[in-house]
Amino acid sequence: MIIATSRTAGKKEPDLQEEITKFEHAYASDNDKYECMIQVRCQEPETKLWNGL
Repeated sequence: MIIATSRTAGKKEPDLQEEITKFEHAYASDNDKYECMIQVRCQEPETKLWNGL
């Protein structure tokens, strides 16, 4: 959740659950895009070929 927390770094106590919910909604609305990003970041290097599909 580094991306989400960086956007709320100015607050004393960032609402992480709200940020997580925003991320989940974005994921649900653009699943293919995020799925591609997750595959590239989390799987073995040879699976980066999925990025081109």
